[in-house]
Amino acid sequence: MSKYLGSLDDLKINTYRDPRYSRQSCNRHEAFVLGCTYKNTEGRTYHKMMQDCRLTLEQCQRAVEGLIEINMLISP
Repeated sequence: MSKYLGSLDDLKINTYRDPRYSRQSCNRHEAFVLGCTYKNTEGRTYHKMMQDCRLTLEQCQRAVEGLIEINMLISP
């Protein structure tokens, strides 16, 4: 898994993801981060995500990377 270095504001939820081409579901941390991404459309930071999701910085970063890996979050 590579570390995402772009802006969190650039990430979009991929509503056209084909679940047949990746693992079947996201884990609990990824679900929290996906919810935060949906709820906060602007001004996203890891600090805000940590507060909203009650996760550590490392957990937030891993969740973002995992969601990108399974194509649930995409960047333009």
